[in-house]
Amino acid sequence: ALILMFLAPTALNAICLEDFTHEVTLPIPAVAQSGKESFGVISYLTVRVVPGSGHVYIETWPLAEVDMQASARIAAHIAFEIASKYKDLGSFDSWDYLYSVRSNSPIMGGPSAGAAMTIATIGALLEIKPKPGIIITGMINPDGTIGAVGGILEKIDAAASINATTFLLPYGQLYVNKTVMEKYTIGPFIYYKTKTVTVNVKKYALEKYGIKVHEVLTIYDALKYFYESLPLNDTISYIDMYRSALTFHYVNSFLKNSSILALNYTQEYLNTTLSKMDALSRIFYRDDVEKAQYLIQKARELINDKLYYSALSLLFQANTTITYMYNIMEYRTQGDRYIEDLTRELNNTIDFLKSILVRSNLTDGMIAAQIRVIDAVDSLEKAGKYYREGDIYNAIRELSYAEERLKTAFLWINFSGSLFPSDSIRDSFDDELSFATLLYAYIYSMYGSHYADQVLRYIELSEKAYAMKFYGGAYLYALEARAHAESFLDILGISSSDLLNKIAYVRYETMREINISLSNKSIIPLLALAYFEYSYYFENKENDLELAFVFTKLAKSWITAYMKFGTATYGNITLNNITLHTPKENSSSNEPNGGSVGKSSGERLETRAIIVAIVLFAIFLLTVYLMRRD
Repeated sequence: ALILMFLAPTALNAICLEDFTHEVTLPIPAVAQSGKESFGVISYLTVRVVPGSGHVYIETWPLAEVDMQASARIAAHIAFEIASKYKDLGSFDSWDYLYSVRSNSPIMGGPSAGAAMTIATIGALLEIKPKPGIIITGMINPDGTIGAVGGILEKIDAAASINATTFLLPYGQLYVNKTVMEKYTIGPFIYYKTKTVTVNVKKYALEKYGIKVHEVLTIYDALKYFYESLPLNDTISYIDMYRSALTFHYVNSFLKNSSILALNYTQEYLNTTLSKMDALSRIFYRDDVEKAQYLIQKARELINDKLYYSALSLLFQANTTITYMYNIMEYRTQGDRYIEDLTRELNNTIDFLKSILVRSNLTDGMIAAQIRVIDAVDSLEKAGKYYREGDIYNAIRELSYAEERLKTAFLWINFSGSLFPSDSIRDSFDDELSFATLLYAYIYSMYGSHYADQVLRYIELSEKAYAMKFYGGAYLYALEARAHAESFLDILGISSSDLLNKIAYVRYETMREINISLSNKSIIPLLALAYFEYSYYFENKENDLELAFVFTKLAKSWITAYMKFGTATYGNITLNNITLHTPKENSSSNEPNGGSVGKSSGERLETRAIIVAIVLFAIFLLTVYLMRRD
């Protein structure tokens, strides 16, 4: 028989694939439903790893209400990455990963078994048995964090039924809300009413069942309980160190120069538009004028604070408002012909951009331009619908948004900090979209369409981009869908302090990878830097921790993409050092799973091409301005 063998650092670590097969079984808590009643049940997860070609298979019996395939794929990849640190396993594609979930009751399924899948897969790959008596619930996110789930109390009840001694749950879920029925009497009559009470999960489990409850922030925290023999550091012990990342963001010359140019253009654009208004129009547009003036002033303040991407975002909103006023005035003069001409002009611009944005290799600037084109296409479709319904003002509002979105596409298309092979992004798209779709289905089934609709919108935009062969844009929209879904689940019932700690951890890990990309790959990860700054803006300027968390996750997802796919272009941007306090380098040997991120990253790349980008954008804006003035 042919025996396949991978070379390892030592003979002891070599694995004979033909003879290798191992499986691990873990009890996992789940939620089942009978009528309107939900209750906890124990299912049994078995993971078997065999020589193969990178396939991930899963069976559930009875069938789960929500597919677990996406969770299984993420679990397999994360588990292989971790297990490979302890044993030479070859490549991920050397194995097939077989998951089986069995239960005595139909379960709701979803992503809450993701953490358990990862832990069991690590055990199967390393041929080690998990410590008995431990139960974990939580989804596994692609960055290795443990995501929040529902049904915590029901799952603890289920854990008690098999005499579990330890229950691990996602960080920030030590307190959950529960609806209870309260009985009261008035005279001879008995009444019932429902009320919401907050339950201390740790106290509930210990006093009722003698079960100890522990929070886990990442998969490393959970592994410490299941596999005590593995030499690893947890992450939850380093929260104070991670919080230093909250005072930190990057500055780069592309965003700086673009924001200053855009500020001057927007102010002049507003002045020109105001000069075309008579006294009655100024009264009619007063709210829009004040909105634009406010946004311009806020953008000016953000530029002074070196928050250039955030300033560009506000200036985009200001320009959209100004363009809306301008287009309304033109419509009143020219009538429907103006709308038809503008729509035709925008469609021609979209066709032109499509012709240059479908490439075998994409720059990150082209990916950013792709999503702006998709946004414009989406707005044009909405504008057409409003126009057919006779809703002229909303039609013009959508046209104005599309017009400004296309302007920003021309800005981004000139930037190049890294190259991405389009085929590689396309091949990874399915996994991202599958996981986002899984989370959407889970949120929809547990919390209803109201909370799931935003995730669905990004999924639909992602599919629209893919159909146009905008694979970078499709990938980015899938990331946005996942980021919004993960953030929604992670903030349920969590305190602001715990949420800030989660943000801090993800930001810290993002900073570490950004510095690696700068030092080792000579890549300027602008999309990651932009989202990183935007998360800082929402946390510190808007006090919106939910959106801060969303953009922190997007920054982490994109730096991972840069590390996985990106290659240096040696192009057009200077990255300056840190604007605010830099986290101090931790000299302790116990620093968790990586190195310090506090080192200087003042990498300077050739900047000549940025002049070309700015000049091209300036010419574009000047052309638009002259057309408007006439």
